[in-house]
Amino acid sequence: MNFNLNCFLFACVWRQISGELDGKMPSTKPTALRFYGSNGVTVSGITIQNSPQTHLKFDDCTGVQISNFVASSPSDSPNTDGIHLQNSQDVVISAATLACGDDCVSIQTGCSNVYIHDVKCGPGHGISIGGLGKDRTKACVSNITVRDVNLQSTLTGVRIKTWQGGSGSVKQVTFSDIQVSEVETPIMIDQFYCDKGHCSNQSSAVEVSEINYVNIRGTYTVQPVHFACSDSLPCSGVSLSTIELQSVKENHPLSGPFCWETYGELKIFYQLNHQLVVWRVGNHPTLELNPVPILVDEYPISVRSSYMISRNIRFGAFSYNMFQIGTKCIVICCLQEVMFTRQCR
Repeated sequence: MNFNLNCFLFACVWRQISGELDGKMPSTKPTALRFYGSNGVTVSGITIQNSPQTHLKFDDCTGVQISNFVASSPSDSPNTDGIHLQNSQDVVISAATLACGDDCVSIQTGCSNVYIHDVKCGPGHGISIGGLGKDRTKACVSNITVRDVNLQSTLTGVRIKTWQGGSGSVKQVTFSDIQVSEVETPIMIDQFYCDKGHCSNQSSAVEVSEINYVNIRGTYTVQPVHFACSDSLPCSGVSLSTIELQSVKENHPLSGPFCWETYGELKIFYQLNHQLVVWRVGNHPTLELNPVPILVDEYPISVRSSYMISRNIRFGAFSYNMFQIGTKCIVICCLQEVMFTRQCR
């Protein structure tokens, strides 16, 4: 009796709130649970299963705490984001298990100071910022930290996606301590995002800068890294450190990395000699040399060890130079002077 009464009262209150907000709330896709214009929200210890589309959404909210949240929907369920953030600030997501047919976490325009950690994602499309700038809109996202995330059998791992023709910026983003397992493309920046058959080329773009990738390891099924940045507004300040990605098919190499108009630096710490080596990427890439530079295949590197093997590998239009120092290995992708690393095979 109490349960029925409570349900009745809730329905009455909800109809009243809905009537008051009618015409004020922006339209939205079907969502299981949504918070709009709220401050100091805590969501903990709940499970949403087989949502019609987005499981949990926050729009125009501040001070959001999400923990021990479970989203569970099939991998082929369309538009079923696990957690969707838009125009929200000061958000913490922790200890979440997200299985869905779209982005496990989707971070949209107007979001800043977002901290995501200890999250399991899969199936799904990974942890995504964007798509931003659709229909020539301005989008701003900043100060996003994603760490200690495990991704299993997802479309992408950690991704930034923007539409051509947009404006604004994505900056101060860190992805660290990410474990991927059988992920199609673990690392992606795509400034040519298009979710329909054809999108016309545009010169303006959402600026992408100050993006850090630290300690990302595991296996991929299609491509390890995909950096596709705008010709008119290239990505800048992209930093990679300790990236170890291996093909699931050791004897059948998959697609190599795609690198276009991306600038930043590659940081490698060799435990062999406790030395940090930084390759700065730009119009005139140089390596910080300490102590003595060694020239290998026209690429200067600095090492203390005398044990070194170099070989050049080509896949189609892409060229790779591999340097092995002791048990450590660097693979440098050379296209528009962009580099990444992976383990030797």
